Amino acid sequence: MSYYSNDSKKKINTLSMFLLLVSIGFFIAVSLINSIYTLTAHYSILFKFGIFIVIIFDIFYAAIIFSIYRTGKFNVTDKFIFMSLILFSLIFISEILTEISTGSTIFPAIVGFIAVVFGYMYYYFKDDELLSRIMIIIGAALAYIAMAGYPLVPYIYIFGTSFMNSALWAQAFIAMEIFLILAFVFKPMQMLSDFMSSSAKPLATFIFGIGMIITGASMASFSTGVLPAALGDSLTGLLIVAGILALISGILFVILSLIEFYEQIIKPRFHFIG
Repeated sequence: MSYYSNDSKKKINTLSMFLLLVSIGFFIAVSLINSIYTLTAHYSILFKFGIFIVIIFDIFYAAIIFSIYRTGKFNVTDKFIFMSLILFSLIFISEILTEISTGSTIFPAIVGFIAVVFGYMYYYFKDDELLSRIMIIIGAALAYIAMAGYPLVPYIYIFGTSFMNSALWAQAFIAMEIFLILAFVFKPMQMLSDFMSSSAKPLATFIFGIGMIITGASMASFSTGVLPAALGDSLTGLLIVAGILALISGILFVILSLIEFYEQIIKPRFHFIG
């Protein structure tokens, strides 16, 4: 007996993904408009070049989101990791340029470039399942730390750690990879290994959803006080919409994770006991 239909699960998955992608789209639009406006203000050439890199980042980010929307699937594949590494490379180039031009410490950007190196080492050690996952875990952790130090205000500084509009994107990814590593380590113990591998995605989905709720709440309550009134109010409105959509999507992601946990962990074991 099931308390929900597979059709309901599919609808939740489709709706949550659609709202997430639209939310990210609004955020990219805000970041893009803010960056273009910043290029017209009185800043140094080096700082403006850093902002120009942000524009390239926004365009490439939008292309990835559109690609996910067309396929209708969002999975952490090797292709998605590679495209994310390109995104991170762009943002860390922008980060070091803006840090130098503002006299800030360049340490976060250096950490970011180290993160990208570990990310590419994931592909170098791809034949070694254990070592490759360790490399990508280190890369994700360092990228999260580096993005938190981005000096550009107001958007990327406030939401710098919220890749894919989730404040816990790295934690979700790392948790999933750790569980997959444990599944590999405990492979001789079939039952424990299956539990670890089956739990990886539902746990990651749950953490990612909580992160979206956190980011959504931040966006919905953020005000662009440093911009001219008309422009600032318009962008604040877009951020509020993006935040509300992220909040709703995050709640749906949490519900989806609980359904997946029931289907993959609890239900098979109850069936086995019965």
